[in-house]
Order: sequence, then C-alpha cells, then structure tokens
Amino acid sequence: MRVVRLTLGVLFAVSTAVLLCAVPSFGAEPGEITVAQSGFGAHLDPHRGYGDNAHVLQSIYDGLTRLDAEGNLLPGLAESWEQLTPGTMRFHLRQGVTFHNGDELTAEVVKLNVDRMMSPSEPRQAYSFKFTGCTVVDKYTVDITASPADPLFANKISYMGIAAATLCGYPKSDQFAKTPIGTGPFKFVEWVADQRIVLVANDAYWRGAPEVRKITYRVIPELSTQISELATGGVDIVMGIPSEFVPQVQASGIVRVVPMMSTVNRVVVFRCDQPDSPLAKREVRQAINHAVNVDLIIEQILGGYAHREATVCHPTDFGFNPNVAPYSYDPNKAKELLAAAGYPNGFTVDFDYNPTSGTSGPKLTDVAQTIVADLAQVGIKANLVAYDQAAMSSRVYKARNVSPVFDFGWKTWYNDPGDTFYGLFHSQSIYAYTNNAEIDSLIIAGRAEMDRDKAREIYGKIQELLFVEAPALFLWYVDDLYAISNRINWTPRVDGRIYLYDATFY
Repeated sequence: MRVVRLTLGVLFAVSTAVLLCAVPSFGAEPGEITVAQSGFGAHLDPHRGYGDNAHVLQSIYDGLTRLDAEGNLLPGLAESWEQLTPGTMRFHLRQGVTFHNGDELTAEVVKLNVDRMMSPSEPRQAYSFKFTGCTVVDKYTVDITASPADPLFANKISYMGIAAATLCGYPKSDQFAKTPIGTGPFKFVEWVADQRIVLVANDAYWRGAPEVRKITYRVIPELSTQISELATGGVDIVMGIPSEFVPQVQASGIVRVVPMMSTVNRVVVFRCDQPDSPLAKREVRQAINHAVNVDLIIEQILGGYAHREATVCHPTDFGFNPNVAPYSYDPNKAKELLAAAGYPNGFTVDFDYNPTSGTSGPKLTDVAQTIVADLAQVGIKANLVAYDQAAMSSRVYKARNVSPVFDFGWKTWYNDPGDTFYGLFHSQSIYAYTNNAEIDSLIIAGRAEMDRDKAREIYGKIQELLFVEAPALFLWYVDDLYAISNRINWTPRVDGRIYLYDATFY
C-alpha cells in the first residue's frame, strides 16, 4: 500500500504543478459546464436506487417534493400535500407542468409511476417503506399509501423521480437509458458508454429556464487526471479533492476548493454478538473509544476537514442531543476499563477494513494504522486486514463473517438519523452486530413516531444509550472537497449531488 500511495502522490504532484503553471484556456463554450466522474451507474431509471448516476437523474427528473441544498423539504411537482391517515398522503399537483416530450403532468401519470414502483418485475428504489396503493382523486390530485406509515414519507418521496407516461409501460430499465423523459431542468441528449452523458437546458422548466445551457458528465477514472483537466477547461467541477492538495489547487487562481459537510458517518463497528469475544463487554468497547486520539487523526491525517461525532447523529440532524459529547482521549482510563473487564494485559483481535472506501480514499489506510497504533498503547493488538469493496460487503452483510472489529460508513439521509440508527445498530439489520433490546425498541419507536416532538425525545435517548453501550468507535463525518472553476457560481449540496439548476456564471 505504501507504493500505491507514493505513486498517487507523484501523480497529484504532477497534476497540481500543471494546474499552477497553466495559462487558463477554458475550452467550454459560454453556458456549458463539464463535470468529472470516475464512472457511471448502470441505468437512468428514476424508480431505482440512483447510485453513480444520481447527479444526472436528479437533473432529468423531479419528485413530488424536493430537498434544497441544506436538505430542507420543499414543494416539488406537488405544490402542497396533507396527511389523510398515518399511511396515506394526498398530493396536490402543480398545473401546467410538462414533460420533456410535451406531455402534461397529471395525477394519472403519477399513478403510473407509483404502480411501476409497486411492480415486482425489477428491483425498485430501496425505500424504508413500500407503496401499497395510489388513487386518482381528480386530474391534479392523487392519494398515495405506504406501509408501514412513515413520518418521513414526504421527504423520502422526493427521491422518486416522476417519468413520462410513455416510459412507465416498460417494466425493465433498458428504455430509460435510451430516452429518459422527465420534467426536470435538463433534457437528455446522449449517453456514450464509459465516456460521457450530455444534457441540455429545459427552457420550459416550471421553475424557470436554467442559466446553464449544457452539462457534460465526463468519465475520467483517475482523480489526478481530473485535476489536471481543470487547468485547460476540460472539466469545471471535480468532487473529492484530497485535503493535502487544497493549497496547490487554491493557488492556481483559476479554481477554488469549496468544502461541504458530508453526511457519511465513519465508524469502527464492534461485533457485540459473540459472547466469548472481549468486544461483548461494554467496558472493552468504552476503553477503545478512550484509547484512540480521534481529534489528532482529524488534524494530522484529514487536514482538519472532518467533524468529530459523539455517536452517529450530526448537529444538523433532527433530534441531535447536544448533551452527548464525544469520548475523551484518555489512555489511562482505557487501561482501567480493560482491567475492570478482565483484560489487564489487553488482547488480540482482527480488524477488517476497505482501504479505498469513502471520501478519505487512500487515507483510510493511514487512519486504520493510526488506530492500530493507539490501541497498542493500551495493550490491544489489532491485526489489520484489508479487503476490497466487494469482499468487505460480503463479509459484513452476506456471509456475515466479518472480523470482531471492522471499519464502516453509513450515510444519513433527509437530516434524520432514524435509518442510520437502524442500519448500524438494530439487531435485525443485515449490517448490524448489536444485540440490545432497549436500543432495538427505541429505534423502532423513534422511526415510527408520527409526532416529531416525541420522536426527537426518543432520538435523544438513543444517543445517550449508544454512548454508554459504545457498539462502535465513533469517529467523524468528513467535508467533501469540491474543486470548482472560478467562472462558475455554484454551492455544493449537503446530499453530495451535483445539481446545477441554480448554477450561474461570473
């Protein structure tokens, strides 16, 4: 791994040197933006998980509701809605909205989309609820029912794009890759495999025509090449700049780096489901949290572009409990806890991780090695074992043979940590290895509570309990770093999607 990081460092040094020395010769035409991507996803189907084509899908399709750059809920294709029953929402559609092919948006079209979502012919979006019915009330009013009832129904449905009726007759996703038709601010032009996807402005957009006239999403697998292309105008936006190269990129004078808080939680999960493991004891899990100098890792390895977390709930999340503070770095306290648990001389444990997972990229190896070194100082010998993404995923939630300690990430959506709590710590989650009846019951109650004041109280209790039980080493959420051409006025979104409707030009 050392050789890989050295090679990557040399490539970045060369690319940033080119960036610093280059005379800007922006190749883009006025009104055009080119976005660098490492690769594309498999489809442009708005009823499936958006995946690596999320930027494109969100530009082509609108949802009934939408989330702004900070994650706040706003009207979308529905100008208003109300809760009829715990599981049924009535949506009042905007009138006069048209699809890219000129067809009008009506309640009947929305029903066709929901019916397709309910079809078992192909996997659809993995919402935490299931649609169970859709009824047309009148031309511009539709009732949608989901089970179980979900207090975040209006937020979550923002990620279901509404496609034209002409596409809803296709059970498979193939046709959507050829001619995706939505109501969004940009219209599809072409998709050249492993090269580019091109969109153009929708001048009939219901929110007004975008200033950006054309977007090209270019596949450039190497991040170093993406950065080099910034110098010539080959690309205008690059996501995922390593923190150590921020000064060089900023100094170019033609590109700026803009940080945006990521909602991905980084944790090291403990297997609490093995009775004979040291990790089954709460004192051991607490000791590990005291043994690792998380603040120093953030400062020295992540360049300060990360935020410490006490559990997996951010200050911007609904129900954040400010009274739960992160564990202090206290090796002596860690040793005391280990002794109390019956391990005065420590123990040996395997530690699985994926060195290429997440925004931190190759830094994850440095992070993991530093954690191992800190644990060694209190007597815990952690054997670090690297796996690629496929193998790691299989070990965690398919084979479920992951080591007692493993690195993991989980993204919080809709500014609500309920699904994060469930995914990481509920005993019935395929990703979790925590067996705690009180945590289970609180998570279920909080996610189902329709009264948001009561839900906020429950979420606060969950955080208190997670802190005490310490089912993971709670680390941080990072800042995603975007390199943006100085000719473009655009602010990144908290959900990490490059949505350019609001972009303008200097």
